[in-house]
Amino acid sequence: MRTRPTTAALLAASLSAALLGGCGSSGGSADQPGTAQIVLTDAVAEDLTAFEVDVSGLVFHKVGGADVAALPRAARVDFAELEELGELVARVSLEPGFYSGVTLTLDFGNALALIAGQTTPAAIVDGDGNPLTGTLAVEITFPTRGRPAIRANRNHVVQLDLDLSQAAEVDVGANRVTFRPVIDAVFDPSDPKPAVARGELASVDRPNARFVIDRLDRSGALLRQITIATNAQTVFQVSGEVFSGDFGLQALEGLPAAARVWVQGTLDPSLPGIRAAAVEAGDGVPGTDQDHVLGVIIGRSAGAGVDAELTVLGRSQEYGTGTRRYFTEFTVQVAYGATHVLARGMAAPLGTDELQVGQQVWCFGDLTGTTLDCSATAGGVVRMLPTTVHGTANAPAANDVLELDLVRIEGVPIARFDFSVASVPEIDPAAFGLDVTGIDVSGVAAGARISATGWFNEVGTPGDADLDATRVVDRSATGAVLLCGFVGQGGRGVLAVEADGTLSYDPSPALIRRILDGFGGRQITATPTPTIVPRQDAGGWRIAAQNGVVVYRSWDLFTADLDARLAAGARVRSLGALGYDDPATQVFTAVTCGVVLNVQ
Repeated sequence: MRTRPTTAALLAASLSAALLGGCGSSGGSADQPGTAQIVLTDAVAEDLTAFEVDVSGLVFHKVGGADVAALPRAARVDFAELEELGELVARVSLEPGFYSGVTLTLDFGNALALIAGQTTPAAIVDGDGNPLTGTLAVEITFPTRGRPAIRANRNHVVQLDLDLSQAAEVDVGANRVTFRPVIDAVFDPSDPKPAVARGELASVDRPNARFVIDRLDRSGALLRQITIATNAQTVFQVSGEVFSGDFGLQALEGLPAAARVWVQGTLDPSLPGIRAAAVEAGDGVPGTDQDHVLGVIIGRSAGAGVDAELTVLGRSQEYGTGTRRYFTEFTVQVAYGATHVLARGMAAPLGTDELQVGQQVWCFGDLTGTTLDCSATAGGVVRMLPTTVHGTANAPAANDVLELDLVRIEGVPIARFDFSVASVPEIDPAAFGLDVTGIDVSGVAAGARISATGWFNEVGTPGDADLDATRVVDRSATGAVLLCGFVGQGGRGVLAVEADGTLSYDPSPALIRRILDGFGGRQITATPTPTIVPRQDAGGWRIAAQNGVVVYRSWDLFTADLDARLAAGARVRSLGALGYDDPATQVFTAVTCGVVLNVQ
């Protein structure tokens, strides 16, 4: 097995540095302000492959104090990319004290939503079915007993989570997305996601092992500058070449002005930015003068040691014209020994033999029609990205290999893949091998529904496991999403808070009543009575109504408020949760839960 980076491995060095820094004092007097670094993220959104919107406003409301705006201009964000990541968009000074809420403004004037399997963007409408084309201000309120505090001289992290699984109701047949805001806000999360930042290279400070990028808005105006700290372990991938430490900073210095940069790492409380684990810059980064194709390899023309053509199913963008295509098959030409091949965060260059059927890739070069030239003459770069597969375990793991009967790869049904390369079967999807060395899969039994992320092994290696796994999730035990959306103005009498504090609901009037688990899920039935219980009292519990969201950290406070609103006549528009589904009893054990109400 080749050792390739997990997210945890990528961030280990920088994470320990960040934790040692903590959110502690930065010196000075007690009346100095605190600071907040704002990251945007998303929960699971299996039906959407893109949800791009401009975040045009972010205002903090202090109890007994003034409002503070954190965004001078709009920041473009694709929330569908942020299931495993948090994008740093702002840093703001705040007066010490308690805060009653945050107002987040979304601008849908140039928004883009893409439903999996669709070749054209979806229409985006509001809860009444009207086109959503203007701004939408979402009030996030913290109840009196759950208000976060900003401390003097401390650096805080504010994580805003747009829960697309519940906020975006997807109608595949009509190619339409109905959006109702469901947003969570967590101050200083105990398990923050890895942070990413992107922008243009502004300056390099080699003596202090730092560089600065400019985060720009859609018009190209400066939104903010972000300082990136590096160390000897930071992996730099610059125009197809791999460096580390000071050699990487030297490579950045050699780039032209305003070169595009993408960074992943951890938020560093000691500086206004990120401590980097991985840096991507120059050729092979979106925004350069290269066309690109992002997708999954569904076929390959030739085996190891020669030039090949890859069939990639995905989306593209042409640099010169801005033309975009979606859910299209592209021919990607790669040259053996010449095309630059990289794996995100990996500290060594690879070759075209690594580009196996099933691997998710981001390809950069010259696009003509649906053919992308990634040869050396086109400055071709192919970046391999961590790839997620879904399948059913054939048996418990043996000798560090877990065998699956594959269902999907990156959301694409297995039937779309041709696993024979030059007439040689490379992969048997019914007996797909995961190398799980170092991963505890002792509880996985035959028939378990498995989601695994990792890197496909190269072509021409029969007998090897097919995927070097970096993460394995038993979806039979966790990771399910509950969605229940009611018709029209919402249902009355469909949801109740029981005496024991659990939620019971009637899915019969619901237009959408599904449990999603990555395998097609199941329909929720009326019997036995479906219920939602908390895994523990503390969690992410939300009530949304009239473009406002109240966020609770206590299940008891959440259900008490919900019970009062239902008693006052509120109707349920939708119900969503993330956690564990028991199909036999229809008891859903939730780690997060949100209810959207219509109070008219």
